[in-house]
Amino acid sequence: MVITSQVLNRTSLAIIALLASLSVAVAGTKSEREHQCLFGNVKQIIVSESTCSNKSGKWVEGKRAYDRTVNYDVKGNLIKEVRYDGTVRAPSETNYHYDSKGNRTDSVYLNNSKSQLFRFVRRLFKCDANHNRIEELVYSREADGPIEGEILTERYLHSYDNNGNRATTEYYHYGVFTYKSICDYDTKGTLAEQSFYSKSGKLQMKELYSYEFDTVGNWIKRVTKNQRIEHSKVYTESMKVTYQTISYY
Repeated sequence: MVITSQVLNRTSLAIIALLASLSVAVAGTKSEREHQCLFGNVKQIIVSESTCSNKSGKWVEGKRAYDRTVNYDVKGNLIKEVRYDGTVRAPSETNYHYDSKGNRTDSVYLNNSKSQLFRFVRRLFKCDANHNRIEELVYSREADGPIEGEILTERYLHSYDNNGNRATTEYYHYGVFTYKSICDYDTKGTLAEQSFYSKSGKLQMKELYSYEFDTVGNWIKRVTKNQRIEHSKVYTESMKVTYQTISYY
């Protein structure tokens, strides 16, 4: 199986768009902000992206488009995420709800219509002694469709280095092992490179990252370079620039 950057990007977007969980007791005391490695009392993040085109051997950044808006409460809980179609229109909205024990469930709405429920998603976490998520089980249930009840759609197995940074991830789709990723960090603990391997163990693609940061320490601009590996040769397949406009409590 050959993993392309397009497939991985679609998978990442689907995961983000449908992110939700009901946390088990072992999920630990980290807030969602902490799991996402955010610093400070982040209130809202507005994400926009632009793709780059190769013109005469030089990568040129294109027009910036809205991607999503993510909101947190004062405790660091993820409360709402709105995804856009590249403009100010919002084709989907995910609302996150918490019970008295801090467990989380979500409801995903298509076309941002509260009368048109699209999907329920539940994510269970298993954590180590340091409250790092080492296993994630993703269950999905269609609100209106042929699927009745929950089914396990995705499974992630994570490992961490001595600094608490996520080192590896194994991804299973409907029980089938699909790919493995390995992360490398710079001396400051910032993710600098991510390598993706097929189920046969062959290196398929690398993503290289460079950043600009705000005064709190969160990145506000990230350049992602996708490198494809073929016949031991490295090709820069695509580049994109992601911006985060962050507001704090």
